[in-house]
Amino acid sequence: MRGWGWDCGRAVSVSVMIGALLVLAPVARADLVVGNISIDTTWDRAGNPWTVATDVTVRQGATLEIEAGAIVEFTGNWQLQAEGLTGGAIVVQGAPYDSVYFRPQSGVSEWKGIYVSGSSGSSFDYAVVLAAKRGVDLNASDAPITHCAFRRCETGVWCAKSSPAITSCWVSESSLAGILCYAGSITVDVSQPVILDCNLFDNTGPDVYNVYLLGYPGPGVVNINAQNNWWGTFVDSEIQASIFDGHDSGGTGFVDYANPLEQTAVEHRTWGGIKALFRD
Repeated sequence: MRGWGWDCGRAVSVSVMIGALLVLAPVARADLVVGNISIDTTWDRAGNPWTVATDVTVRQGATLEIEAGAIVEFTGNWQLQAEGLTGGAIVVQGAPYDSVYFRPQSGVSEWKGIYVSGSSGSSFDYAVVLAAKRGVDLNASDAPITHCAFRRCETGVWCAKSSPAITSCWVSESSLAGILCYAGSITVDVSQPVILDCNLFDNTGPDVYNVYLLGYPGPGVVNINAQNNWWGTFVDSEIQASIFDGHDSGGTGFVDYANPLEQTAVEHRTWGGIKALFRD
């Protein structure tokens, strides 16, 4: 079932002949998303590609469900977001070998990303997010992120005052950070995501990190659990160099990367040309 709010709908091309004058209504794709979503809505593969041409907000009380095989493309620097503390929800439900894709339209270098602010009920499972400024941007939200791939984003996952479970994900080729954790306060709302069974690699370079901590209380006060991940290397010093935390000048908090995998996890699923090596 596919529903739309009053300010988000489908446009249809119309041609009208008036005498010798041919009047053409503006041509719009049947799957063009040009406004906000105020009732429960489903995006499925039948509408591919879902073309986002403005910032789109899922309003309070509505859920946007994006099913396996759906492709969502952005025509410019737009954002898909769930609104407010009691607002809408974005549920991405891909499947093994049949992920949901989020990507810029051909010729577009970057889009804003997916933003969830405090709303409950959002989740991300089996999604591929390409070339976003912030792939999934969580603000005071613990929306779980599982079996997702983030590639060529400025930041793959941004956690501000958020403590989601990030499991069995592939995060690579970021230009700022694979996963960035920002503490909203030194006493409350400190982001403490659990990062488990992920492939975090190739997010390194001058001031680029696999995991980046910002604004935490002093070293040792808060630890981020990032055990049992593959970091592109098994050498302790190289793993630490790919993390910005209390070991670095100006860094705060610590990332606990104990028990790093000696190689990528057992091959379990492959989708969309991206080989994801995850454990069961």
